[in-house]
Amino acid sequence: NPEDEGWVILKHNNGIIALYNKETINTKSGQVLNFRGGDVESITNDLKKQGLEMKIDFKAEENGGGSTTLLDPDGNVIFLDTAPDEPKYEFNIDKL
Repeated sequence: NPEDEGWVILKHNNGIIALYNKETINTKSGQVLNFRGGDVESITNDLKKQGLEMKIDFKAEENGGGSTTLLDPDGNVIFLDTAPDEPKYEFNIDKL
Protein backbone atom coordinates (compact mmCIF):
# COMPACT_ATOMS: atom_id res chain seq x y z
CA ASN A 1 0.00 0.00 0.00
CA PRO A 2 1.70 3.25 -1.09
CA GLU A 3 0.07 5.09 1.83
CA ASP A 4 2.00 2.84 4.23
CA GLU A 5 5.40 3.93 2.93
CA GLY A 6 7.87 4.19 5.80
CA TRP A 7 6.29 1.56 8.07
CA VAL A 8 7.87 -1.63 9.37
CA ILE A 9 5.37 -3.66 11.38
CA LEU A 10 6.05 -6.62 13.68
CA LYS A 11 2.95 -8.59 14.60
CA HIS A 12 2.85 -11.71 16.75
CA ASN A 13 -0.42 -13.16 18.02
CA ASN A 14 -2.24 -10.14 19.41
CA GLY A 15 0.78 -7.81 19.77
CA ILE A 16 1.73 -5.21 17.19
CA ILE A 17 4.83 -2.99 17.21
CA ALA A 18 5.43 -0.62 14.34
CA LEU A 19 8.44 1.51 13.43
CA TYR A 20 7.80 4.50 11.23
CA ASN A 21 10.74 6.07 9.44
CA LYS A 22 10.15 8.96 7.10
CA GLU A 23 11.89 12.29 6.54
CA THR A 24 8.63 14.22 6.81
CA ILE A 25 7.93 13.48 10.47
CA ASN A 26 8.91 16.11 12.96
CA THR A 27 11.36 14.24 15.21
CA LYS A 28 15.06 14.53 15.95
CA SER A 29 15.80 11.04 14.64
CA GLY A 30 13.11 10.86 11.96
CA GLN A 31 11.79 7.68 13.59
CA VAL A 32 8.83 6.84 15.79
CA LEU A 33 8.32 3.59 17.69
CA ASN A 34 4.58 2.93 17.55
CA PHE A 35 2.77 0.49 19.86
CA ARG A 36 -0.68 -0.21 18.42
CA GLY A 37 -3.89 -1.31 20.06
CA GLY A 38 -4.83 -1.86 23.65
CA ASP A 39 -6.51 0.42 26.16
CA VAL A 40 -4.22 3.39 25.52
CA GLU A 41 -5.92 5.58 28.13
CA SER A 42 -5.35 2.97 30.84
CA ILE A 43 -1.77 2.37 29.66
CA THR A 44 -1.13 6.13 29.78
CA ASN A 45 -2.46 6.35 33.34
CA ASP A 46 -0.29 3.39 34.41
CA LEU A 47 2.82 4.96 32.87
CA LYS A 48 2.12 8.25 34.66
CA LYS A 49 1.71 6.40 37.98
CA GLN A 50 5.20 4.98 37.39
CA GLY A 51 6.55 8.51 37.03
CA LEU A 52 6.80 8.77 33.25
CA GLU A 53 5.93 12.08 31.67
CA MET A 54 3.89 12.24 28.49
CA LYS A 55 5.08 14.56 25.75
CA ILE A 56 1.50 14.64 24.49
CA ASP A 57 -1.11 13.44 26.98
CA PHE A 58 -3.77 10.90 26.06
CA LYS A 59 -6.32 12.25 23.61
CA ALA A 60 -9.50 10.29 22.91
CA GLU A 61 -10.90 10.46 19.41
CA GLU A 62 -14.63 10.70 18.71
CA ASN A 63 -14.45 7.44 16.76
CA GLY A 64 -13.28 5.46 19.82
CA GLY A 65 -9.56 5.56 19.09
CA GLY A 66 -6.95 7.52 21.00
CA SER A 67 -3.25 8.20 21.37
CA THR A 68 -0.45 9.47 23.57
CA THR A 69 3.21 10.27 22.99
CA LEU A 70 6.25 10.06 25.26
CA LEU A 71 10.02 10.09 24.85
CA ASP A 72 12.42 7.33 25.86
CA PRO A 73 15.54 8.27 27.88
CA ASP A 74 17.45 8.91 24.62
CA GLY A 75 14.78 11.31 23.35
CA ASN A 76 13.25 8.90 20.83
CA VAL A 77 9.52 9.29 20.22
CA ILE A 78 7.24 6.51 21.46
CA PHE A 79 3.70 6.75 20.14
CA LEU A 80 0.90 4.62 21.56
CA ASP A 81 -2.38 4.58 19.69
CA THR A 82 -5.43 2.57 18.90
CA ALA A 83 -8.14 2.75 16.29
CA PRO A 84 -11.79 1.76 16.70
CA ASP A 85 -11.28 -1.47 14.74
CA GLU A 86 -8.36 -2.65 16.92
CA PRO A 87 -9.18 -4.88 19.89
CA LYS A 88 -8.39 -3.73 23.42
CA TYR A 89 -6.21 -6.59 24.58
CA GLU A 90 -6.21 -7.58 28.21
CA PHE A 91 -2.77 -8.37 29.60
CA ASN A 92 -2.03 -9.55 33.12
CA ILE A 93 1.56 -8.55 33.78
CA ASP A 94 1.80 -11.09 36.62
CA LYS A 95 1.33 -13.91 34.08
CA LEU A 96 3.89 -12.70 31.52
